[in-house]
Amino acid sequence: MEIKEEADWLLSFHAMVLHQGISRAALALGVAKSTLSGHLRQLEERYGVRLIQRTSRQFQLTSAGDELFRHACTLVETLERTRNQLSVFSEQVQGLIRLTAPLSSGAHIMPILIREFRERYPLTRFDLRLSNDQLDLLQERIDVGFRGGDPGDESLVARQLTQHMRVRRILVAAPEWLARHPLPASPEQFADDTVIYLPFDQWQLQHEQGQRLTVTPEPVVTCNTMESAVQLCCQGLGVGLVTEFSSRDAIAQGRLVRVFSQWSAEDYPYYLVYPSRMAPSVAVRRFIDFTCEAFAQGRFYGIRPLISV
Repeated sequence: MEIKEEADWLLSFHAMVLHQGISRAALALGVAKSTLSGHLRQLEERYGVRLIQRTSRQFQLTSAGDELFRHACTLVETLERTRNQLSVFSEQVQGLIRLTAPLSSGAHIMPILIREFRERYPLTRFDLRLSNDQLDLLQERIDVGFRGGDPGDESLVARQLTQHMRVRRILVAAPEWLARHPLPASPEQFADDTVIYLPFDQWQLQHEQGQRLTVTPEPVVTCNTMESAVQLCCQGLGVGLVTEFSSRDAIAQGRLVRVFSQWSAEDYPYYLVYPSRMAPSVAVRRFIDFTCEAFAQGRFYGIRPLISV
């Protein structure tokens, strides 16, 4: 009985640290705050150390608390790995799948993937987090992440979704801007009147005939999402380099037009990643395979074949 109680206390402590506070952890777990406070007190009495520095303004672990949290993380990982490995004995694909993806591509792709996957496996549920920050999948307990460019993390298993496809970025401007600014002969000549999206502070452009050009814009506005870059361009603030799928509707509605159509940015790959230390559940494995198949079929606008005709 003591081992079970201690395991419960450790899981509660893990939630307190993960959610940076007893109140938020209690809300996330659906238990009373007094229950978690009691678990923390029991742990400190059991080990004879203080685990958390209690102040009214911040939640801070002691050295002992930091060490215990690492052990609690190991316990949580072991429990999840056990559950996932045993789930192979169940024929039903069910359970929660936690996802993260960049804001722009995630808003375009994830709703389609989730709807189609749930049509096939209706007992699955999803927790989707869209963020341009590369979240720590293990710490945030996320099953699958999507990332543009090289994942650059050896702790992750990476599947290149764009092995046969690439994400394409194009140059666009509003008709109102074009009425005030006749297009120069080359994209590099409008560098002083552009809208820029921060991850692409230098534009590596490629002509359809193979020539390459590097443009370092002097931005009118900088922004941190592709959607905001598209809307700023729609307001006539300048030329923007945006993905095809983020600008598709604005182009169809006449609010934007493509400029220098012979030029586009060098394409970047798109990856699906998941933690190598975790054994994916049946539902997660099915979702990974389903996603790879969907990308191989080229079902997303603005993500084009590597070899175009």
